[in-house]
Amino acid sequence: MQRSPNYSRRRLSADERFDLGYVVSANGCWVWQGVLHPHGYGSITVNRRTIRAHRFAYERLVGPIPAGMVVCHRCDNRACVNPEHLWLGTNDENMADMAQKRRAAFGRRQHLAKLDEDKVRQIRAIGSSMKQRDLAKQFGVSQRAVVMILHNITWRHVS
Repeated sequence: MQRSPNYSRRRLSADERFDLGYVVSANGCWVWQGVLHPHGYGSITVNRRTIRAHRFAYERLVGPIPAGMVVCHRCDNRACVNPEHLWLGTNDENMADMAQKRRAAFGRRQHLAKLDEDKVRQIRAIGSSMKQRDLAKQFGVSQRAVVMILHNITWRHVS
């Protein structure tokens, strides 16, 4: 089937694609339905450049993002683009917010963890009766890791 010569297919603007790209959920989040970054953030292409959808939403609906600032989520839903759920902060403030809400990977959730909570309890239980280097060798960690566990510097959430 041939199209008539005056047929043209207009590309949608970034604003139009944004308006079509989310749905409102029951908790008030505007959940991005477009492309998702592997870490769960929405992304949108603007002027041949891919940016995070929540940053686009903030700039479009609230205002410019000052240099050095990041757009953080109150709702902790990475796919949310609702400007009422977004706030500006420094990277340190964002990390502190994540830690305070216990969203940071710690303990066995940390992808490089060699120990789990049971092994940490074992280390603490026998820590005074064995040399630290022997404990480290037995559990496959460094002596420094054992010291930090015994002094409650790391794995503080384990009683």
